Amino acid sequence: MGPGVDTARFDPARRSPRIRAQLAPGGELIAGYVGRLATEKRVELLAKITALPGVRLVIVGAGPAEAILRRHLPDSLFLGERRGDELAAVYASLDVFVHSGPYETFGQTLQEAAASGLPVVAPAAGGPLDLVDDGVTGYLVPPGDPDAFTDAVARLAADPALRAAFGAAGRHRVLGRTWAALTDELIGHHAAVLGRTRRPAEERQARPASECRPPGPARAARERYPGPASEHGPAGPVRAAGERATARSASGTWITRASGQHGAGGTDGSLSGFRA
Repeated sequence: MGPGVDTARFDPARRSPRIRAQLAPGGELIAGYVGRLATEKRVELLAKITALPGVRLVIVGAGPAEAILRRHLPDSLFLGERRGDELAAVYASLDVFVHSGPYETFGQTLQEAAASGLPVVAPAAGGPLDLVDDGVTGYLVPPGDPDAFTDAVARLAADPALRAAFGAAGRHRVLGRTWAALTDELIGHHAAVLGRTRRPAEERQARPASECRPPGPARAARERYPGPASEHGPAGPVRAAGERATARSASGTWITRASGQHGAGGTDGSLSGFRA
């Protein structure tokens, strides 16, 4: 099922002309990567994107490979780590989202990008296979192929209408993957396994009290050791149950009253437990 995404935070409405002017002063199209900067993310595969005319590559994140990536992608803009609403505004201010890592088991940044209304370019491997609808919400490209990433970004850069269509489709798709929606889906799966559906709140409130609590020890004793009506005298069925249990103690059955005595005893007539 995977995690949900906060579609209120990650929203195309957070697109900021001020941020765009800072990232691309010349009005370039902005392609962006968001994620940890580590060897397995293969961010170096995006280097050729910086050679596309009118395209600016922005890298958001930090990690052990940052220094070598700065040397390998000298024409890219590195923003470091961003979080919360600041990160959401950066997402929304991009034009294309690119993710290069071929080893993702899921890919939460792809969901956040889609929620922000961005077309997504990602490798056809792992998590992206479930998150990107190729040719509908973005492009899936052969893993490890830098030319494929570059070509996909070039196609999107040349077609604003296609970018808008992919972005809108991606946003629409993740609207059904909010945390609330996925929680309801999970509860539904559990209900199906149990062979029932959830009771409405008003039906639960209408249930008799006897259905809402487990039987107490006295009731359990009555059910386990039912006695004839003659035994249900002034002392009540509990005493009868106690007496019958005492009589059976030779076979290994005993009952403890609230007083802590075995068999008989205790003035309140209640049982604190029994064992067969």
